Amino acid sequence: MLQVLSSSHAGALAFSNNGSLAALASLLGRTHNPHTLEKITGTLWNLSRHEFLRAALVELCLPALVEHVLVPESGWRSNFGDSPASPSPPGSSASPSAAFCNALTCLRELSSADPDGRLSTWKGEGLVDCVLRFVRSALRGRNIETKVTPTARWVAVV
Repeated sequence: MLQVLSSSHAGALAFSNNGSLAALASLLGRTHNPHTLEKITGTLWNLSRHEFLRAALVELCLPALVEHVLVPESGWRSNFGDSPASPSPPGSSASPSAAFCNALTCLRELSSADPDGRLSTWKGEGLVDCVLRFVRSALRGRNIETKVTPTARWVAVV
């Protein structure tokens, strides 16, 4: 329901006017349920398609996407440099989770904003490191045919 609502202009406007973006970001930081993570990141991806919401999404939701989805699933931990946080990061052999795919695609949408928005997007702690780690792992494992690898490569060069 959230994903359907967030895909319409009126639904996206409702999200922006009632504090739902901050609530989604907060929930993203509190849940570990893969299904819930998938729904939240899918909703954020839908919302990121609306230009008028991109600045708010960068400010309110991008830090949570990076900290709670992209960094952990990429295997990169900011306090330990490029040491793996999990034995097999998404790009190596296993397919990335739907939440990781959604978060990365949301990031692609957010980074297509105006130059100030793009710069704000890439200032996220650990963001560049985890995306590059994912791409490197995919290339090392010759796992470049997954749905998300082309998106990650696009994001890494932007």
